Amino acid sequence: MRFIDGTHAQIVIDSPTDILLSPVFLKYMFFCIAVYSLLNSDPWDVGALSPWELMMLWSLVTATVIVWYVGALRVTHWLLSKGWIKTVFTPLIILPSLPLLQFLTYGVSVSLHDTYIPSADVIRTAIKDVFVLALFDMAFGSFVAPQHPAFICDHGNRTSAAPDADTGPSPRAILPTKPVAARGEVSFDAPSPDADANTIVTIAGARFDRKDLVLLRSEDHYLQVVTQDRRVMLRGELGKVVETLDETIGFRINRSVWIAFSAIAEVHQEAGRQIEIRLKNGDLYQVSKYRRVAFLNARKRVTTD
Repeated sequence: MRFIDGTHAQIVIDSPTDILLSPVFLKYMFFCIAVYSLLNSDPWDVGALSPWELMMLWSLVTATVIVWYVGALRVTHWLLSKGWIKTVFTPLIILPSLPLLQFLTYGVSVSLHDTYIPSADVIRTAIKDVFVLALFDMAFGSFVAPQHPAFICDHGNRTSAAPDADTGPSPRAILPTKPVAARGEVSFDAPSPDADANTIVTIAGARFDRKDLVLLRSEDHYLQVVTQDRRVMLRGELGKVVETLDETIGFRINRSVWIAFSAIAEVHQEAGRQIEIRLKNGDLYQVSKYRRVAFLNARKRVTTD
């Protein structure tokens, strides 16, 4: 996907429902609708509507936006799967929704109060809305997509300035869930058939060598799997996968993250304070306070063996 400001992102989840129902997207969508409603409150527009009429209008707008994006994403996915398009320019998805929004806004106002709307005002509002939607698109590419588990963005890695003690920082990047190479990185190759079966872990049908694992992170209904040469997003439960891994390989530091001991560059702990782990790639994670002792004991056993 290419956003209006030139930012790139790659969708790594096929289901439009998983994309739209993510808390990240829902919060962004309701924020945009709230801003749009405030900017379209002129007396000749919706300013004459009563509170219940406004609630009806913006509920209708919300439902229309959701239906529009579900349909647009399904069509986009179908075109991509057929190979008819390679890149999606997001304004081509967003801007066509403008006539729908204006039709709903003016249609409700006219039908309820028989309001006359001058054509010059309609044009002026349309131009304003084009700029507003363009800003929404830029905001999504710069701030929402990097936080959304369905996207991998090309505008730099990110780390959390203040990671949560229980969930850790957001992942830097998530690569495709299917066997497709991404951005010149290593393709999704399974371990060698000659590999010892005892060293293989299977996640959602994908096979990984245990010694290559770096990090496992729960992301809603998905599991981010980071190895030494790739990152992939698969459907799976962290708890079930961790049960198949020996504690000599790594440790589940909180309810959302499992880290391989071989990926740890530094462990820092002040007296009586939180344990902070720095990985070799620079990411920072914190160990849940309920797992501190067990983590230190497990790591000590590994380092002393």
